[in-house]
Amino acid sequence: MVKKKVKSSKKKIYFISLGIAVLLIVGVLYLMYPKDCGSDQECFFSKSQECSPTKIDLFKPGGYYQYKVHGDKSDQCIVSVHLLKVSDAVQPDKKAKLENKRMTCKVPMKDMSNNLVEYEELSQYCSGPLKEAILEITLERLYGVVASNLGEVTMGFQDALDTTKK
Repeated sequence: MVKKKVKSSKKKIYFISLGIAVLLIVGVLYLMYPKDCGSDQECFFSKSQECSPTKIDLFKPGGYYQYKVHGDKSDQCIVSVHLLKVSDAVQPDKKAKLENKRMTCKVPMKDMSNNLVEYEELSQYCSGPLKEAILEITLERLYGVVASNLGEVTMGFQDALDTTKK
């Protein structure tokens, strides 16, 4: 009779321990899993200010983006931006360079009050294929502007030289 009580109490302790372990695992996963804000920018903004794991999917003029806050590390908040789908209005060569690209950003905690879904606010802290593609396209545009205005600039220099010779 005593052996049965000992065995049943060991079973109870085992099941209670197992239950506590399962609850701890579920709790940790819940805290680590990002809150999905859908497309609600207020939800994302409030969670991201605290650097709490969260994500948002946004349609912006350039395409469909996913922003994720992964949490903090060494007084920096780790944020990733993924350009899932580029707008059909974007030229095919640029679309190929941008689509399905990501960048990772390490934002100082003091700057987490900024609007993270604005590229200008976030890009200074980022690196990765998406940022490189955006910079490449920007430089191509700038080169095109300079090249198209080079004739006018040359003519201006020629006029200035002719004026100084007189």
